[in-house]
Amino acid sequence: MIRVVEAAAGNVWMAPEPGQSARGRGAGMVCLDYLGIYVAAMAQIRVEKTSGRSVSTASSHAQDMGPVQSAGSRMQIEGAITMDWATA
Repeated sequence: MIRVVEAAAGNVWMAPEPGQSARGRGAGMVCLDYLGIYVAAMAQIRVEKTSGRSVSTASSHAQDMGPVQSAGSRMQIEGAITMDWATA
């Protein structure tokens, strides 16, 4: 699980740069073990000051399917990524 979380964290901002404020920005993370399939997803958002609308600026998804090699594996990963974006 640690390797999956590290892989997902690779491209997503989790803290402000030195000297910068995190105001108007946020990040979220989820990880789980679903029947031996390890999943981690992270997303970064910013809030537009004028409209209050949240915008996803980055996301990352990592999944270790274990020994499973089925045709549904790709669909499961794509569905999880779609859900990541929908809830970010």
